[in-house]
Amino acid sequence: LSRGYLGERASHESLSENMKPLFSPDTTQKLRMALSVYGFAVLYYMKRTIGLYPLVSYTMQSWTLCTLRYTFGSLAAQKETSLQELFHHIEEFLRFPSLAQNATTFVVWWLLLTPILTIVLSGNGKRLKDFWSWNTSPFLLTVHGINLPFAIVDHLLNPRQLVLHDLWNASALGVTYLWFYLSVLDRNKLPLYIILSPRSRAATLVYLGILGKYYLLYNGFNSTTPDALDYYHAS
Repeated sequence: LSRGYLGERASHESLSENMKPLFSPDTTQKLRMALSVYGFAVLYYMKRTIGLYPLVSYTMQSWTLCTLRYTFGSLAAQKETSLQELFHHIEEFLRFPSLAQNATTFVVWWLLLTPILTIVLSGNGKRLKDFWSWNTSPFLLTVHGINLPFAIVDHLLNPRQLVLHDLWNASALGVTYLWFYLSVLDRNKLPLYIILSPRSRAATLVYLGILGKYYLLYNGFNSTTPDALDYYHAS
């Protein structure tokens, strides 16, 4: 992590020169603005039907990060303004945090929490049915399923190699959320994520495992992004 903080910061020009974007700059800008509107529409739907309190969750913060990245990326691609460079820096700061958090949300929800909750509720048919009805609702499938391709498409629309500073950004935001969860949510008896409980004997291993998964995602996206772009352009 220290290497990432002190290391190379992203240079769009130098790191993307060997990666051909999916579309032309004009088309990319329009797509990113449209997907930004979609992201905010999901947040607006959440506010109207549930309220703003889900924003304290890792899931909705991940969705918001991706939506903001689409927004600032679109603004940075417009005609030169005094804020264009700032928008570009924010867009690049959010690149890997958006990828890492949405991938973590997808993997943890479907491969860990959903099986655990299914097992726990298996003795109560009605509660199990209610859980799966809620779990497969359009909103939940959006923020727990569509969120991952939503973030990956954003990365591929304006691709570049990730650098250690990206890993630092994502890890710093991840640790910040963990601090918020333990000091605010857990302390006020709002255990949104049972795997983050500090009272578990495995808590330290879980926290280190999440950071380790960030590193695996960092290497994974760096190794698969060029292949995905080559496949798209070849087809």
